Amino acid sequence: MKTILRTLAIITALSCGAYAQFSFDGGKMPSARDIEVPQVSGPASAAAATPAVQPKEWTVMVMLAGQNDLASNAVIDLNEMETVGSSDKVNIVAEIGLGNAGSARLLVYKDADTKKVSSPLISIDKTADTGDYRRVIDFAKWAKQTYPAKHYLFVMWNHGSGVNDPLDPPGRKTKGINFNYNNGNYVRNPQLAKIMAEAGPVDILAFDACLMQMAEIAFEVKDYARYIVASEEVVPVAGFPYDAFLKSLNDNPAMDAAQLSRAIVASFKDYYSKTGDGVQLSAIRADKVAGLGSLMADFAAAAREANDTAALGAGIKGVIRYQIKRPLQISYSGDVGHFAGLTAAGAGDKLKEKGAALKRYITDELVLANAELGKNQLGQEYTLSTGIAVYLPPFTKISRENVEEMFETKYDGTSLAFNRAVAWNDFLPLLYNSR
Repeated sequence: MKTILRTLAIITALSCGAYAQFSFDGGKMPSARDIEVPQVSGPASAAAATPAVQPKEWTVMVMLAGQNDLASNAVIDLNEMETVGSSDKVNIVAEIGLGNAGSARLLVYKDADTKKVSSPLISIDKTADTGDYRRVIDFAKWAKQTYPAKHYLFVMWNHGSGVNDPLDPPGRKTKGINFNYNNGNYVRNPQLAKIMAEAGPVDILAFDACLMQMAEIAFEVKDYARYIVASEEVVPVAGFPYDAFLKSLNDNPAMDAAQLSRAIVASFKDYYSKTGDGVQLSAIRADKVAGLGSLMADFAAAAREANDTAALGAGIKGVIRYQIKRPLQISYSGDVGHFAGLTAAGAGDKLKEKGAALKRYITDELVLANAELGKNQLGQEYTLSTGIAVYLPPFTKISRENVEEMFETKYDGTSLAFNRAVAWNDFLPLLYNSR
């Protein structure tokens, strides 16, 4: 049923243009009109929004930013959560923004009917903008206050574009995390740090979105989570299999953050092993991100000193790439560990040592779990992925200026925490000249 519903949702999105129209009128969940997910519930009882007397083991907070062409998929994923539902040990709380209808919040109850979402709505805001980082903060703070727990999993669900906070010139539709098609707003990467600083720390921060497992993203949020779960690559429209990992959590609510992070990654791999999609998803230890930055800085310094453009060029040419844009085959992100290993293989002793140390740290210290299945658009096996990506020059001779003209957040020494710590931006000229 899940696969059938998702297929229908994709067909609907393709046939209906930008996105289906929705309404929260009557205090009910709106229908994704062209798929069989009618919503029948009314407003919540007062008890549904009353804080628990004692914190539960876990609160799972899911921000479904569906004010875009993924609206129907947001409804499907919410219905998927209902197949498990909250329990006496686990809260599952969601905010769902849909099309131009605004946004609603709800505590997810178990419901065996796979054709409808029945969880009662706690609140409706028809003017809500899920592309506004302040709305994300408000949801997370509300969820923590209303449904306290010993541990928190926070999922940001939407399109994702990794390091590229996109400019959106007329006539070119681009994507960002929590992208709102109604007004073009979205959450910029530096705003992720603001969200987490104000919302407070969580055990796991997960991005059910494309391209978000990058060093640049990890540096923005590393101080506010124990684990970061995300993909280096484009995530298929089906996203996370919520029914699978939430069932694991409800079956074992005493699991710790590392166990749940592994469960998310394992369920992702299991689901896509049955669909035939090529995918990658990893969980990294946030307290190891600073160490990653130090070793990347050492590697970059050694590379500049050696000026070994042949070794760097081999790394740029051979590294596994993500979101390859055809027909020009432009990709500006690649796996850090694979790039370091390829470069080290053809380098002198010092650069070889720094590259090997960087790759070893990623595989032995940084990455908790890594799922890779299939191949990318260039035919490269995802098993080459070590679990964390970074901005690398395209292997085609497009200029840095042409790549970064689409970036709203400048890739300089001040705009991103990663470059303030690592100065990767200063390393890029040598990388561009090494192709």
